[in-house]
Amino acid sequence: MIQEIKQRCIREAPYIWVSRLVVFERCEPEPKIIRDIRLSRGLNILWAEEPDENDVVTPIAGHSAGKTTFCRFLRYVLGETTYANQKNAKLIRSAFPNGYVAAEIYIEGKLWSVRRPIGNGRLSYIAQDLTIEQLIEAGGRSVPQDKYVERLGINSLMDRLETAGIAKSGETIQWGHLLAWMTRDQESRFQSIHEWRSPRSDSNTPSFRYPRSGALFVMRAALGLFRPEELRGEEQLTVLYKELEQLEKETDEKRREPQYRANLRISQLREKVQNIFAEDNSIASLPLREPLLPDLLKRAADGLAIIDKQIFNLEQQDQATQQAIDEKNAELKERQSLKEKLDTAKAQANDVSDQASSGLSNRRNQMAKLSENQEAECDMAQILIKNCSYVKDLFSKLDRASAKDEHEYEQLEARSVQQRQRFDERVREIESRITHLQEELVKLRVQRTQYQKELPEMRLLRSYIAERRVALENWCEAPLSTDDFKELNALEQALADKRDEIQKKENHLNELIREHQANQDMLAGIFSMCVRSVIRAPGYDGKVDFTNRELNFQLSNGTAMSGEAVETLAILLADMSSVLFNCVSKGSNLPGFLLHDSPREADLGLRLYRSFISFIAELEKVFGGADQCPFQYILTTTSPPPRDLREPPTRKDRFSALTENELFLRRDISSTNPVELEPYLFSDESPQ
Repeated sequence: MIQEIKQRCIREAPYIWVSRLVVFERCEPEPKIIRDIRLSRGLNILWAEEPDENDVVTPIAGHSAGKTTFCRFLRYVLGETTYANQKNAKLIRSAFPNGYVAAEIYIEGKLWSVRRPIGNGRLSYIAQDLTIEQLIEAGGRSVPQDKYVERLGINSLMDRLETAGIAKSGETIQWGHLLAWMTRDQESRFQSIHEWRSPRSDSNTPSFRYPRSGALFVMRAALGLFRPEELRGEEQLTVLYKELEQLEKETDEKRREPQYRANLRISQLREKVQNIFAEDNSIASLPLREPLLPDLLKRAADGLAIIDKQIFNLEQQDQATQQAIDEKNAELKERQSLKEKLDTAKAQANDVSDQASSGLSNRRNQMAKLSENQEAECDMAQILIKNCSYVKDLFSKLDRASAKDEHEYEQLEARSVQQRQRFDERVREIESRITHLQEELVKLRVQRTQYQKELPEMRLLRSYIAERRVALENWCEAPLSTDDFKELNALEQALADKRDEIQKKENHLNELIREHQANQDMLAGIFSMCVRSVIRAPGYDGKVDFTNRELNFQLSNGTAMSGEAVETLAILLADMSSVLFNCVSKGSNLPGFLLHDSPREADLGLRLYRSFISFIAELEKVFGGADQCPFQYILTTTSPPPRDLREPPTRKDRFSALTENELFLRRDISSTNPVELEPYLFSDESPQ
């Protein structure tokens, strides 16, 4: 199918792609370049190598080498309002107060050069048909943030969409939405097809009132998966949702009126009282108040009395349980202390035995040495040592002392054995009691935890019933007539009718989508091809579900698969399938570039990861090389890419944390003192 995509391709180049990105420490008086990265169409790899932890000790990991900063700078030159989260933006601005990021961008085949501030500057500069160097020399046209995308002509892509607004909410589809999809946040961890940005990135990307349905609508609109009658239906549905919203607002206001509040409280009180008196079938029909007969208010009072008794009993049980816990803890502490004393006494007894054994051993060693030297000559008396009277006397004394010591040691050891046995038996008794106490404490704590859970619930229930009972007693003094809530009933009926109308319209739209098969089949076929090209094991496939106006990309092996790695791969292939679909579909209006920031960090296995990268490289070859490729794919990675893709021309640059000069910004910005940012840098407004 790859060859079929090439044959059916209707685009010679991406609508938008970046050919060069340059970071300047300053632009004047003499420009000083920090980093100059040349990009191409097709596959672009930026590798942030991780140091070998066995060989290198560095405070900065590969994940901090600057790859995400590169991605943020790329998004910034493409129209995003910020170039880092607030913390990193302060550090970058402090490190490079005169810094700029510049780029050469092709938009609908025309070259634009841009220069945007990352330091104290406020204005951006753009020029057509000039290089970055020529832009700096000529100055270019200054442009404020709110006009940047418009002046570059990027909005011409948005004008091609079949619809300008999002059904249901009526929100305008903006360039920021497409940019977010094509340049997913690394912080979002590739968690779902429709979550493009994380709040932690401070990207100021336009949000959706309904995040899931809004994002999926934008994706379907950009891919051209709508027919004219479907769009008309979506527009009608938008009107219906606005009418529903107004009805809900009016109904909520009417429900706040006294009669409705009274009816609601009666219903709530009746439900709680019925729970207390489960066997009393009359509660459902009891009048609210009846002086001479049973009524709901009287039964509520009876229920409160029962709850009060239950609360009292729970409090008593809770106190008794806590007292038992305290007593068990005290005994446990006492037993543990006694065990420590016994262990100490046992150790002391062992020391006495060891000392006695040591003394006996020393005498035996002395006698052994004397015996070994019997035939030696004494230096003092010039006779054999065995004939020396002093040695004979000493040997005799040692022999008698050893015999005595050995007898005493045997008696001491016998006593020690008996004493150790008594110690061990007593310790076992204490340990058994300690274990029993600990088990009892676990049970008591579980029991008290249950009491601690039930008590607040019972008190809350009592407060709930008492509050409604008092309010209804007061309301009974000045009731309203049934005519007072006719308007509310009418509104609720209109609300139900409107919801039915919306449901019918949604069902009709779903039918239209099912009829719209050609484009859906093409997208599903491309996704299936991508999955089978990356996962080459038999039985694996990819499916796209369009039911209920969804856009769900799934991996399957007979049945749908799940898991973090599966979801990540499905999202990567869904994005790539959308870019390839854009190459063959006249109705699709994607920019044609795609950026993925460290997708393997989202639990993707290395083998699948490299297979995915090799697949993109194969696509580039099929189209005739980078210069002929109708899309641009940029990948930042800390994991090594396949060996044949680790060098230029595919690998565009390499970052590393081994030395400061190898970082993307060639400086450890964490060592700088951050300065406060102007408020406009993280808002939708900028100085004019």
